[in-house]
Amino acid sequence: MYVNIFIVLTLLHCLVIPVRLNDARIIEGVIISMIADLRQSIRDAGLDPYNLEEASAAFELPVPVIFNAQASVSDISSNGLSNIVVENISFTVLTQRLRMTIALPKIDVSIGSIEINVIRVSVDVRIDIGLISGISIRNLNIDFTLGGIDSNLNVVIADRDISAPLNNLLGNTIPTTLRDYRAEINQLLEIIILQIASDMLG
Repeated sequence: MYVNIFIVLTLLHCLVIPVRLNDARIIEGVIISMIADLRQSIRDAGLDPYNLEEASAAFELPVPVIFNAQASVSDISSNGLSNIVVENISFTVLTQRLRMTIALPKIDVSIGSIEINVIRVSVDVRIDIGLISGISIRNLNIDFTLGGIDSNLNVVIADRDISAPLNNLLGNTIPTTLRDYRAEINQLLEIIILQIASDMLG
């Protein structure tokens, strides 16, 4: 989601530089440069690689004998969050149209073991620019895909091993749901981004 919002913010930033509107290559270069800055910002924030030695949580009802749970995990780590790859980018000055595809080839998360494979987002956006009306997004199409999730977690809560159903949820249910509702998810992302852009443009 963060990447999707960043794309819109980047495009708007580029388009408020009037001199650069005449050179599509400069706009494309600015976008690529800003994505590189985003990659570095993720690393500088300590999010890639990310390491957490230990985390724990506890929950119980007012009558603990009915339900109580304690969970703790250690040696949590992840790699690959900043590996944002621009697979293709094209801006057409005449039609004010930006097309680009970005991807996260692989994110490794180690709790037990989770590997997220190829998050890919394709964006096709058209805009209108007027001296009085300013910038407005005419059309936005987003295509979000997830290659898959390999999960091999070991989770025990209240002496109950929930590893198998949790791994099934992450490795099968979630990727299948994303594929089955791909059109609806893309539509939701488009609505969210259009609303953010509308709020920015006032």
